[in-house]
Amino acid sequence: MVRNPYILRLTLICPKGAIHIGGGVGQDGSSYKKLGVLTVLWGEIDKKRASVIRDRFPNDLVINKEFGGKNSDTTVDIEIKAGNLPRPLMMVVDTDGADLDVLSGAVETLKVVKYLVLEQHLNWEDGKWAEKLTKTALSYGFRKTLARPSYNGEYEDVLYTRRTVFSVFLTRVIDNFIGFIKHAWHLRKGHKSTTRFFCRQCELAKSS
Repeated sequence: MVRNPYILRLTLICPKGAIHIGGGVGQDGSSYKKLGVLTVLWGEIDKKRASVIRDRFPNDLVINKEFGGKNSDTTVDIEIKAGNLPRPLMMVVDTDGADLDVLSGAVETLKVVKYLVLEQHLNWEDGKWAEKLTKTALSYGFRKTLARPSYNGEYEDVLYTRRTVFSVFLTRVIDNFIGFIKHAWHLRKGHKSTTRFFCRQCELAKSS
């Protein structure tokens, strides 16, 4: 998830349906529920992981197939016709290299998706990989709205929306203000390892 779901709701990002390709074990499922998503369509190629998602979220749709373009087992466009997800829609693609193929099989779906989240590896192909994903998103009328870098700086989760330039600017202002307050709060508590997005001290406390 690009941000804490409650922060996203404060910036009026409120999808009712979600498409998550590369679902893992459904680790973002609880965040979707907090965000107000009613139904998630999960695409996960690994059979065991897909089974875990089904057990955790029995009311969601889980497709245990390879998502991609014409030569794949299935496409987002095919499954969405059967899924009939509530709108507005959020689509998340996290497939570690198959992202462009997945997007090529979602041409019709992307026309109605309101929020698009892509995991963009910054060092792949000397940065050209991330550029390709950005250009693809922009070609569908999205605007780059928020980005969250990973803790190791290798990739960033990027949220694209169909908002106006002013709305994108306002969203970033609100997000930056909340991030500043959060960061200041952790520093005041003496959490020296904190960043705008991540407090290592708090994470260690959770795992202990």
